[in-house]
Amino acid sequence: MNSSNPEMNLTETLLDSPQPLSDDTPLSPPLISRLITLALLLGVGTRVLRYLLRFPLWGDECMLAENFITRTPLGLLQPLDNGQVAPIGFTETLWCMTRLFGFNEWSLRFVSLAAGVAALFAMRCFALRALSPLSALFAIALLASSYYPIRHAAEVKPYALDLFWCIGLLALADTCRRNPGKIRPLVLLALVTPLAQFTSFTATFVAGGICIGLATQALLRKSSSQLLAAVIYGLVLTAAFALLFFLNASSQFSVHAGHMQHYWQNSFPPSPFNQPFQWLIWMLETHTGLMFAYPLGSQSGGSTLTFILVIVGVLRLRQHRDWWFLSTTLGIFGLSYLAGTLHRYPYGDTTRLVQHLAPLICILAGSGIASLIETANAIRWQQTLAKAAFTAMCLIIVGSS
Repeated sequence: MNSSNPEMNLTETLLDSPQPLSDDTPLSPPLISRLITLALLLGVGTRVLRYLLRFPLWGDECMLAENFITRTPLGLLQPLDNGQVAPIGFTETLWCMTRLFGFNEWSLRFVSLAAGVAALFAMRCFALRALSPLSALFAIALLASSYYPIRHAAEVKPYALDLFWCIGLLALADTCRRNPGKIRPLVLLALVTPLAQFTSFTATFVAGGICIGLATQALLRKSSSQLLAAVIYGLVLTAAFALLFFLNASSQFSVHAGHMQHYWQNSFPPSPFNQPFQWLIWMLETHTGLMFAYPLGSQSGGSTLTFILVIVGVLRLRQHRDWWFLSTTLGIFGLSYLAGTLHRYPYGDTTRLVQHLAPLICILAGSGIASLIETANAIRWQQTLAKAAFTAMCLIIVGSS
């Protein structure tokens, strides 16, 4: 077979999926291959178009970008002006971009564009290996069509990198857990993780969740070697976080803590022990609000449908006993929530600051859509529902442009 044909290669990947395919799969692998390609093309096209439109910098972008005019690379290690916080790797990279290509919207936003586009292909890589074909299709289409990932791929902010590193590290970790006897995948993951942490604050939550997932798999398999690998990985990410905290994060937090904690106050959960009723209301509003706005959503329960789809997706993966992904997802959400309870990083109330959760929400919601479609009795109805759902996502992509 001609290996240069990408559609045939994708079809082979689908056919070799680790998830069992039933005889009544609604859409054939070649059709899913074409639909995934279409979703990727539309997703990339929309992000590039928004970048090329060169919208004027908005207030928050201006306040961060001003630091690249007045600061040197060493100066960027100090707390930023205008109440801004950003990871050192991101700020140093943007400083270099402005010196190489001039101080303009395109040079300032190119890193975000590259991360936004790369995230789509990382999602394709992960979803086709870890999910059933139909679940993979909707996970990819959801990420491609979601408004906030499209928007943040053309902003002078690190949010697109937060999203990319989540799905990128997940893809690397998935390779590790599928090859437990090989050292190279683990070494690659351990080398890439510090880079992720230096360019994205939330990458530490993702890496911590992955460590929990790898440890869970090792315990279930009763493998001491895999457990040792998870422990070593945990030590690597802890050392990288400690170095980042020493170089840059601690000084930023100490200077801007008061302002940021006031600004983020609605993103910090109340105590479930002292205020149990308020905590329940907060949890419900948070997980049905902007935090789950994929592909669209709003506050005050505007993302309830996505939340329901995520719950259905969790039940589907539990039925398939995908304990690695479920424990990893729980770890990432749990560490993010813990940071919120400690008033160290916002959890919920906004979309941009929790972009590292976007791939997880899209994966679970995509699995939920596939699960609901497969409950239809007739294969003809399943095909109709699948095509209708995909068409709706494509229309959202076009509308977002």
